[in-house]
Amino acid sequence: MKGNKILSTLVALGLVTGLGACQVEEQIEPPSEDDEAGEIVEEPDPKETCDVPTYGAWEPDSKDERRHVRTCSVCGGKDYEYHQLGELTSGAASGSCSVCDQTGLNAAGLTYSLSSDNNSYIVSGYDMSRTNKYLYIPASYSGLPVTTIGEENGSSSNAAFMRAESNNYLLFVSLPDSVTTINPYAFYACNSLMEIRLSESLTNIKEYAFFDCTSLESVNLPESLESIGESTFAYCYLLNEVTIPSKIVELPTRLFDSCYSLQSVSLPEGLKTIGKRAFTSCFTLKDINIPSTLTSLGEYAFWSNYCLESISLPRGVTEIPSYVFSACYSLKSVKLGDRTTTIDDYAFESCSSLTSISLPSTITKIDGRAFYQCASLTSINIPTGITELSDYVLASCRSLSSLILPEGLTSIGMQSIYQDMGLTSIVIPSTVTSIGYAAFYHCDSLTYVYYGGSSEEEWNSIKINSTQNDIIKNTDRYYFSEEKPTEEGNYWHYVNDVPTIW
Repeated sequence: MKGNKILSTLVALGLVTGLGACQVEEQIEPPSEDDEAGEIVEEPDPKETCDVPTYGAWEPDSKDERRHVRTCSVCGGKDYEYHQLGELTSGAASGSCSVCDQTGLNAAGLTYSLSSDNNSYIVSGYDMSRTNKYLYIPASYSGLPVTTIGEENGSSSNAAFMRAESNNYLLFVSLPDSVTTINPYAFYACNSLMEIRLSESLTNIKEYAFFDCTSLESVNLPESLESIGESTFAYCYLLNEVTIPSKIVELPTRLFDSCYSLQSVSLPEGLKTIGKRAFTSCFTLKDINIPSTLTSLGEYAFWSNYCLESISLPRGVTEIPSYVFSACYSLKSVKLGDRTTTIDDYAFESCSSLTSISLPSTITKIDGRAFYQCASLTSINIPTGITELSDYVLASCRSLSSLILPEGLTSIGMQSIYQDMGLTSIVIPSTVTSIGYAAFYHCDSLTYVYYGGSSEEEWNSIKINSTQNDIIKNTDRYYFSEEKPTEEGNYWHYVNDVPTIW
């Protein structure tokens, strides 16, 4: 079943068939005896249907052996929670739920070590030869609380549940509320693990804790959580929805890298940083709320988010880093903060659905290839603070029909407007002193060149690279005149900010 789900994901992404990346067709499969017991139809949640729910006692759930249930006497709705294993004595293989007294909760195969202060236990290992589907970590072992999963120096070669790809049985793990820390690599490469119940007292999840858990579909991060380590959920191919708790201020490097099925992410107000490659290759992520408190984005943060349609950045984000939205093929709407100063190289490269973008006046630098191959881009304003049109910055923007370069611009870089086949008019300011190699190569539709200078003598002072720039030399050229000229010639002026021939 796991292999089928991953295959369905790849089909939906268009990586196996010819389907477009965002033309997701639901793949419906029957339950399998090798999978969990099919989808469970839930009763109404009393927290949503009753103003003041009145519950009875917790009882084991007959529909799902992993959990217990209580019923509201007002509306009849059900409230569900997963079992938590209570006290486990040394040598015992199972125990009882601390909430509903359900017996037989499996804890076989676990190994423990004492903490450095001898006040608690660490779950330090698991016997991967076990065939149990469900595993319950006890709240206490031999009279001491269990507070930690994995050793502090955990790695891919000595993790608690080390490289469990050889175990195709373990589907579900329940952590008790006594656990506060999940150490590095704790569940590294647990390929069969589909769901985990996290402690409501959990404060730290360290780096690579769930890295390469390729079957993990669901995780509920508790509000107690204060920090998440690098690459924690990277390569969790089937993870589909995540809510980041309110105490988290930073999403670290590669947190959700290559989570192909991730469709919904909720970020809290208070978040300040989205790290490098945090959401790289989240192919099915369509939208994401960016909190007003954000101040920093890392390189490649949303690279290859094929289905991302819109993004709105707050004023605290002043730099748009390299490759941050590169290859976001469905991105149509972008709003930048009004304090943005820099757009780095390749920032919006190959955003092939982007039709227009309004750049704030505070921008003073746009690096090379920032908008390279934005094939649907029809309009863009270049702010007056820009002094150099960088190499390839607008190359292969084939739908761009007109472009106004601002006064103050001094150079037009190498192939900066190369292959803009739809470009029919351009305003070149009087301050330009150089035009680089093949800057206008294959701009075959260029018909009007509006020059900000007033004479041919000024135009001839521009150093134009002789390679593949014939079009800019030979196209009809018009010279700027604020007042209507009295002599004959090619002149232009602005009418409602539109270049207009006299």
